Amino acid sequence: MRILVASAQRLVVEAVRRAVSRKGWEVVHVSRDGDDALSGSHTEKPDLVLVDLDLPGRPLKEILRRIASSGPCVVLLAPSKAAVARGYDLLGEGAADVLPPPTIDVEGELFGDVPFLARLATHARLRHSTPAPESVPFARGPAETGRRRQPFGSVLPADAPLVAIGASTGGPAALAAIFDRLPRDLAAAVIVVQHIEEGFAQGLASWLEERTGFPVLPAQDGETLCLSTAYVAAMDRHLVLSPDRRLRYEEEPRSAVHKPSVDVFFESLVAQASPGLAILLTGMGRDGAEGLAKLRRAGWSTVAQDEKTSIVWGMPRAAAEIGAAQQVLPLQAIASVIEAFVNRAARRA
Repeated sequence: MRILVASAQRLVVEAVRRAVSRKGWEVVHVSRDGDDALSGSHTEKPDLVLVDLDLPGRPLKEILRRIASSGPCVVLLAPSKAAVARGYDLLGEGAADVLPPPTIDVEGELFGDVPFLARLATHARLRHSTPAPESVPFARGPAETGRRRQPFGSVLPADAPLVAIGASTGGPAALAAIFDRLPRDLAAAVIVVQHIEEGFAQGLASWLEERTGFPVLPAQDGETLCLSTAYVAAMDRHLVLSPDRRLRYEEEPRSAVHKPSVDVFFESLVAQASPGLAILLTGMGRDGAEGLAKLRRAGWSTVAQDEKTSIVWGMPRAAAEIGAAQQVLPLQAIASVIEAFVNRAARRA
């Protein structure tokens, strides 16, 4: 894999260069500013471009759009947790992912480079095997001043429906597209398990709410669900829903590839008295497919995102192949399905 690194941080650049070389990859160009990143991506034709969010020079949106339009996959490096929300805001501008750069140890080597390199390898495979997804625009909702920790609606009644969503690669932008189209008085609670580093969950929740105007909170252990509110898994443990509809975090199964796991989350919902709506969005691998199948057998309505609008048609494809999804739909249609499902549930109550 040929990689261009665009960063003014020399220590980070050299540490990344050494780490990727051990994988047999090559850093073909290093850019210290935006203009050189554009020039290098044109002349060197890399497979992957790593762009530091603090890259000096011209506006980052312009850089991302122009690089992405010429072919390479673009991955953003967030220099700090505080910068994560800004990184998510650029996912619709040509970036495929936002990663925390691994820490540099006292010897100048990457600490924690295994998951970092694994994510890069995933994007390399996707670039050669996955067609470009259809762009799904969404509007910016009203930004808030300050961060509240109170849900928007009242406590979720026992007969109110649940909407469960699992996602991985490409998930943040897909979730934003859905939440932007949901009514703010949705008579349901939405629970999301997104594969994401623990320290990034708060930034994701804040970004989703500010971007779309729909209330989104990091899920807290023992929390009671409320109407018109979305909850995002926020710990490096499995998020589950107890029979009394409280959010809980559990260590088991420790052998699960992902923590939190979509499968573990979906399976915890089988015991709910009232079937709800479960949705599996874009993502690499199979996490969530088996859990979605169990929910369908338990009477839940199930949906998987289609190939055309998925960044990675892995998880939803696995669900479609085993018959776990009653419907395979484009991203633009999913919010309408949620609203219709919730409205039908309200009429039955």
